[in-house]
Amino acid sequence: MDNQFLLLKHRRFLPMFVTQFLGAFNDNLYKTALSVLVAYAVWAIGGWRPEIVVSLAAALFILPFILFAPLAGQVADKFFKNRVMQTIKIIEILIVLAAAAGIWFQSVPLLLAVLFAFGTHSAFFSPCKFAILPQHLPDSELIAGNALVNTGTYLAILLGNILGGLLAFEGAGITAVCVLLLIGAVVGLVSSFYIPSAPPPSPDLKFTFNTLQEARRIFVFARKLPNHVFTAMIGASWFFFVGAMILSQLPNYTKQVLGVDNVVLTFFMVVFSVGIGLGGLINNKLLNSKIEATYVPFAALVIAFFACDLYFASGLYHAASPLMGDYLITLPSFLSHTAGWRIVIDLLMISLAGGLYVVPLKAIVQHRAAPDSRARVIAAGSLLDASFILGSSIIAIFMLSAGFDIEHLFLLLAAGSAGMAYYLSPLAPASAFRKIFRRQN
Repeated sequence: MDNQFLLLKHRRFLPMFVTQFLGAFNDNLYKTALSVLVAYAVWAIGGWRPEIVVSLAAALFILPFILFAPLAGQVADKFFKNRVMQTIKIIEILIVLAAAAGIWFQSVPLLLAVLFAFGTHSAFFSPCKFAILPQHLPDSELIAGNALVNTGTYLAILLGNILGGLLAFEGAGITAVCVLLLIGAVVGLVSSFYIPSAPPPSPDLKFTFNTLQEARRIFVFARKLPNHVFTAMIGASWFFFVGAMILSQLPNYTKQVLGVDNVVLTFFMVVFSVGIGLGGLINNKLLNSKIEATYVPFAALVIAFFACDLYFASGLYHAASPLMGDYLITLPSFLSHTAGWRIVIDLLMISLAGGLYVVPLKAIVQHRAAPDSRARVIAAGSLLDASFILGSSIIAIFMLSAGFDIEHLFLLLAAGSAGMAYYLSPLAPASAFRKIFRRQN
């Protein structure tokens, strides 16, 4: 498909795109507003330590993906996916009402429970979202569809993060957050009713409610799939490892390493999110709509190179503009340094390469998994993604506790991405790149 944006004119794609966009926006609007309210002590939270609450919030949002992904995959394979999405969006309205109650009463336990509910909502929506694309889009549009979903998701995350952070400090901002959440949930529900019918591939599937057993079974099944499906799943999860580590460490990096203000932090988030979106959109043109991993190993090497350069650029900037007490450097001052622009370019190139990297991998899993088990395979991928995200937090905590600096995390990402380029080389078509690595299928 030459112009991927033409998909936004069709009912077989647009309603699902709007539904998933608003869901991702609501998740991040709420999560960011809650974190800011707690971290900056806008609310009195009794004996709760702010850093503990923020860390707990991050864990509670990702935990449902680990707990419920296997069950979510079974639901998506057994029932009409469009109806599952509609049910999820109805439940989202109830979650938003609970969020409003938690905000009204400033109840931290209720707000954390709501965050867990938002994570559960997303965990059940994700397999439907990705498994429905091959049902409604031909192979020639699958790369384009995934690129648009990837771009839309990161723009929704960015918009939710920015608005959540800004509104949390305003007098009537909390009310505005509640209103936006409700509008997003209602419009998302309405758009879900326009998603075309997506019949279940396995209507006679028997549920396995033991999620650990089902997770193990589906992983064993996925590992045995031909055409390197599991390899693509591991590769896609590495993208989430990289993205989660960078985004989670950006606040500490900007404050402790660079000594810049929150405007620079927001600027970095915009650069990173937009870069991932643009990188994803480039795939359709480069691959000519073919579902191939031609540039994936190369993209991994680009991530490795610029992550390594980010380490050195950070040191150069710190040497050229040392921290000055409580004074925080503004965006114009930051960009007045050559090393500052180098850091921006590094972040942009990492994110562009990330979008170029992940979209084909997700499309390969969708395309090569059997239709009657596709949603469960995608759910296994979601479980892997969540595990890699959680793993990135654990590794970061361990390294920082062991005396490493934040910049050393970039070297870890560089080494891991270089290794992933080698690991993923069998996915690429016969090319000079694969001959260099000399890995065989």
